[in-house]
Amino acid sequence: MLIGVSVICTCLLFSIMVLILYFSKKRVDNIENKIYSVLLVINIFGLILELLCCYFTYTNGRSTFDTMMCIFCNRIFILYLLTWLTAFIFYIFYTTFISGLKNKENINRYTKEFFIGFGILYAIMFILALVLPLYYYSDNNYVYSYGPATNLLVVFASIIVIFGVACVYKKRKTITRRQYLPLVVLICLLLIAVIIRSVNPGIILINSTFAFITVFMYHTIENPDFKIITELNRNKAIIEKNIQGSSNFMFNLTT
Repeated sequence: MLIGVSVICTCLLFSIMVLILYFSKKRVDNIENKIYSVLLVINIFGLILELLCCYFTYTNGRSTFDTMMCIFCNRIFILYLLTWLTAFIFYIFYTTFISGLKNKENINRYTKEFFIGFGILYAIMFILALVLPLYYYSDNNYVYSYGPATNLLVVFASIIVIFGVACVYKKRKTITRRQYLPLVVLICLLLIAVIIRSVNPGIILINSTFAFITVFMYHTIENPDFKIITELNRNKAIIEKNIQGSSNFMFNLTT
């Protein structure tokens, strides 16, 4: 338990540092950065929630309050994991599949289809996460939850990975490394986390994996220097104004 809590606290510390660094700077106002902002914020919420899960699972049974909080925190934590995975796959879908499209109608159509498809899937998983059995284990060394509700995450994560790989494969000739690298890292770390948990269920690394990927993505997001973009936009406005002025001048000379 001590090792798990230490890992969570370390991830939380690094995530907060990235959060401060990210929001303290001006950013390009695009969809990619907005999705990343959501991932960053909910991941910190998830790390705090995981600490609460560890504590109340450890104290489960000592009082009615502890038991109720154990059930509540663990259920909400599963919903958080579903939400993070959904936001992550939308990030991959947008950066690999949508961002390269030029036709606005196609962008709107594919985006709508994604939200409908994954909206329905997320709703089904959300309901199942609330109703499926969830069990708790606690001793002096380990605390964790297990059961059909947690197995649901494996199914959902598998769907996410398959869909992400399909997007990358479809656009493999046009995308860059930074666009598919987060998905590759997710797959590798999830495999390691699953193998470790199958050997020792007390070592839980899933959310720490999400935290690592969220911090890692900070170095892959497309976020050119804001000052340069501002300057380019200002120069563009000046040039357009001069062209318009010249056009008006030439029109006045010919009339």
